[in-house]
Amino acid sequence: KYPQLEGKTIIGYSGGMWHVNGRDVLGVEKLLKAFKIVEDRRQDIVLAIQAPRDVVRIARKMGIKNMVYIERTPSPNHPLRLSFLRTADILVLTSSKYPAVYLAERSTMYQYMATSNSILAEATLGIKGVLKHGETGYVVELDNPEKIAEGLLELVRDEGLRKYIGKNARSLLERYY
Repeated sequence: KYPQLEGKTIIGYSGGMWHVNGRDVLGVEKLLKAFKIVEDRRQDIVLAIQAPRDVVRIARKMGIKNMVYIERTPSPNHPLRLSFLRTADILVLTSSKYPAVYLAERSTMYQYMATSNSILAEATLGIKGVLKHGETGYVVELDNPEKIAEGLLELVRDEGLRKYIGKNARSLLERYY
């Protein structure tokens, strides 16, 4: 259905957008900023994103070209959403300092872990309580698009690290969650 993904390293994101005082607190906009940095350095990658349709307008405004919008599914456990998550090489888990976001962050983290794909996650107490940097996730500083971009570039370059993190994340999920 999405031929633009063929032969590319797929960076995947699935989530919503929530604005507080005009600022996106779920992290879609900082992911787009990070991806723009990555896209300027590598043309063999694509951002596959499942989020509110507003994200397409924001991405165009930022000049992002290698992005594929994935239609939202009626539920988080819908087979098409889970298939999309399994297709991604790297799954990005943005985070927030807002406590109301923690439940969604955790639910998404466990779904990402189930795919056996590598996860790049922003460091929050909830993330650091489960994912260990370089072992079960690639954990970067919260609210820093440059660090997200650096982590994505490292994971794009190192397929072995991606597979190692993904396998370990799935194993951790099976053992404890």
